[in-house]
Amino acid sequence: MEKAYAFFRTGAGTYASLNFGWTGAVYTDLGVDNVSFIASVPGTGPYNTISAALAANKAIAVLSKGATSWPVVASHAYSILAATTDAGGTMWFTLRSPTGGVIQVTLGQLESDFSAGSIAV
Repeated sequence: MEKAYAFFRTGAGTYASLNFGWTGAVYTDLGVDNVSFIASVPGTGPYNTISAALAANKAIAVLSKGATSWPVVASHAYSILAATTDAGGTMWFTLRSPTGGVIQVTLGQLESDFSAGSIAV
């Protein structure tokens, strides 16, 4: 899917055509309505928004900032696969990179390392 979109997006036929994109634009190009959310807002708002969307089986994508901490790749788009809370109350997100890697980040990491995202509606 990513390879097809890389060729479609600018007509250049390269993965470089994916640079500097917005997650909502991908949904729009595929004919899918979407809403944006801010990931870097302090508090549990992003967790609540993302959890509700996942419970409704909605696709979610989020963009990392230009400078991030490990294991987040800077200036990269991720799909959000799951949101969970552990026994200690820490809120976690499971993210998938288009390159196939799966990572977990806390709500605090989402706030510090990610800017915004889009939810398919």
